[in-house]
Amino acid sequence: MLINYSISLKALDKFVEGYNEMQDTRSTQIRGSMIHTAKEMIRLYGVSLLKSNKIKPVTADNIPSLRTNNIQLGKITKMSGRTIQRHIRRLQDAGIITEKVGHGSNSSYELWINPKIVWIKGLTTLKMTKNKEESKKSLTAKNQLIKNEHTTKCPHTDTRYFTRNKKNILIAVDKLRRVWQEQAANDPLFTGNVTGDGKERSLLSQTAFDSTGNVTGDITGDTQLKDLKKNDTQLKENWRAQNNTEKQMVVDRQIQSIPSVALDATGSNDPTRHSFLVSYAEELWQFALNKLYGNISLTKTQHTTATQLLYKWYSPVATEKLDYVHQVYKTRIDIVEKYIQKDPSHRFIPLPYLYFDPKNPHGFTGTKPWYEADKKHREQLRLQRILREQIKKFKRNEAKDTAQGRPRLTVFQECKQRLEKLQSPEIIKQFYATVIGKSNKNQTINS
Repeated sequence: MLINYSISLKALDKFVEGYNEMQDTRSTQIRGSMIHTAKEMIRLYGVSLLKSNKIKPVTADNIPSLRTNNIQLGKITKMSGRTIQRHIRRLQDAGIITEKVGHGSNSSYELWINPKIVWIKGLTTLKMTKNKEESKKSLTAKNQLIKNEHTTKCPHTDTRYFTRNKKNILIAVDKLRRVWQEQAANDPLFTGNVTGDGKERSLLSQTAFDSTGNVTGDITGDTQLKDLKKNDTQLKENWRAQNNTEKQMVVDRQIQSIPSVALDATGSNDPTRHSFLVSYAEELWQFALNKLYGNISLTKTQHTTATQLLYKWYSPVATEKLDYVHQVYKTRIDIVEKYIQKDPSHRFIPLPYLYFDPKNPHGFTGTKPWYEADKKHREQLRLQRILREQIKKFKRNEAKDTAQGRPRLTVFQECKQRLEKLQSPEIIKQFYATVIGKSNKNQTINS
């Protein structure tokens, strides 16, 4: 038996590709170094089979194993013995190596490679090929098989008549032409050219008819060819005109679906504002497409519908507030993305024609309370952060010695003025409760 390396290595790559697709994590996949080790095993297995066949003929029912060790594989692959051990274990888990039998720590082990990967064909060596050739030559002339293996690679030529040179006309065609000329000459209704000068082709294509339907003359092949080209050109122009008309109708329908001119805050028409609204709507749709519909295939109609609906969201907004509102809409989409990621198996986004409809209270319209709650929460976090900073400032000054620290009242007034700018009485109460309460406690301990 002999391994066909080309087929075996391709089969190995396909097997690994299918195995890696079934794995959930990259850590369990077959890496490039492991594939390199498996390919070297296949090459080494081919040499081993050739040696085994010299001792005892190898059959399909009795295929020997590959006997090797970590040192031999390490030298071939330029890797360490521990790496080879790890690769063999991973190849066993993948099913590339079906079985491994060890014979002790100081001896080689046996490997069986998956027969679905290794492609084995009949053993043929140079010596056996020469013997077969000699045996063929020794046969008698009657038993020898003459086989022409050296055929030309040139394509077969076509000898049909393509020119108007009468010398190249085939004999059968020339005879048929003469028969047709005799029939046309005997027909009293035919008055065309039957001289056989090579201009006639057929009764319908080579003769002209007057208003009464009688034959009045002949049309040459050149004239017919020009007419065909002219008709072909006219058909192409008609097709282009029809195709362009259909495309223009589609574009017109898309333009009609979006307001041609938008109204600004004062109610006046402004084409410039319309272009701004279209650009904002397209940009927001691309942002929502990446965030909410990344793994969903949408049709062109759905893309167009989404842009039209988002255009309606920007229409009532004043021109000077478009940028601010655009950022608010993007923040609302981010909130929806976080909401979906918490439970992606049970949460999903409807199609754009439903989700971005302003009249749908359960779609993008319903994210306004989410945005307001998130904004309020972020504001509370900001106020608490400023409060902590002022409390730390006051405590650090209290922890210093009297000679090094600043006057307590001065630091207290600075912190109070900073918190009063926030216009939050609750924050000032918390500051008083933390600072004054701590000061009274320290005074009680000291007394």
